[in-house]
Amino acid sequence: MAKKRIGIDMDNGDVTSDGSVAYRTAMGVKGSLGRGNGHDVDVVFYGDKENIHKVFSGDVPGDVVSSERFYVDGEDIKRPVKGTSLNNLIRDIKKGEFSSFFTIGDTAKVGIETVGLKRIRSANGKKVFPALVVRAPSKKGFYLFSDIGLGNSDNFDNNGIFYKMVVDRVARRTFDNGVMTAAYANNCLGVENPRIGILSNGVEEYKGSDLVKRVDKMFRSVRAFGEGGSVIRYVGKVEPNMAMGGDVDVLLTDGFTGNVSVKFLEAFYDLLGFFKDKRTEELGVLSKLLAVPGIPVSKKVRARVMEDLGEKYVSGAVLLGYRNGLIVKGHGASSVEQISSGLRTTAICSSDGLVDSIEDALVKYSLD
Repeated sequence: MAKKRIGIDMDNGDVTSDGSVAYRTAMGVKGSLGRGNGHDVDVVFYGDKENIHKVFSGDVPGDVVSSERFYVDGEDIKRPVKGTSLNNLIRDIKKGEFSSFFTIGDTAKVGIETVGLKRIRSANGKKVFPALVVRAPSKKGFYLFSDIGLGNSDNFDNNGIFYKMVVDRVARRTFDNGVMTAAYANNCLGVENPRIGILSNGVEEYKGSDLVKRVDKMFRSVRAFGEGGSVIRYVGKVEPNMAMGGDVDVLLTDGFTGNVSVKFLEAFYDLLGFFKDKRTEELGVLSKLLAVPGIPVSKKVRARVMEDLGEKYVSGAVLLGYRNGLIVKGHGASSVEQISSGLRTTAICSSDGLVDSIEDALVKYSLD
């Protein structure tokens, strides 16, 4: 069986106190794709050739495709920029050089560069709108949050017929995203019979926005979800505590709501870390007074809590909806541990079968 092959962007992202993008990504590669890590993949690195060789101390564990151009910091691009690492990655995934790649580059630039990729089509022949999906922790493991940022451009501040058209369009987009995400959960993450729930302010029939009610109605209208042999299940409207309690495997929403929700979660995790650090300092003083080695224990507890909450899960969003393959997108300021997590996802899901499973699911659970 041939090795799987993945591409990695070494140029784009944010410089942090932990080092440059290339350095952190190189450390992430060593921590996730090196020997003994269980991921037998070939890697192609895209970026500044000299810099890549430098961060790997001359021993690059894969091929290198050198960048000819670089984005200007803070610049908004209007069209793809040939010669950049992202543009080269898109070019080669279109050629079939690999079926997945990883980047911590700017989401907007990733969106512009992916314009030329072929999109998966739903059962009615129309192109699906891509979904940005992230894993988030629950009491029973994790759930997938979809969509968290791509489908947020429609204007709902309209009345009458146009308003209804917008709601219907975004509802169809959200429905397709839910089916795609559930297929991804089943195919790549091994979730048996993934359960989809639509994020709402309550489970009652009258609760939820016009969009939430429309999506709920769409799911309930598809008979395949109620059949005994259905791989995917729809559980209805869910509140945040139900998702975090492990009642769903896919928490579905529109891109705007999802993006705001994930940013709130990230801020909450950061706040939790702040209070944990504060408590650690207090325990440190107490341990000295009582001659009890409490500080090392509290640090270990904090590390485990933060791993469960943040770095283990909210550390690499998956971009679904393209026939050419899978794109895994990390936060620009991702730590080495978060990059390692994103790279593991990229390696696990670099499968030719993912696109087929998504297309099969869109046909089986079709609205048309």
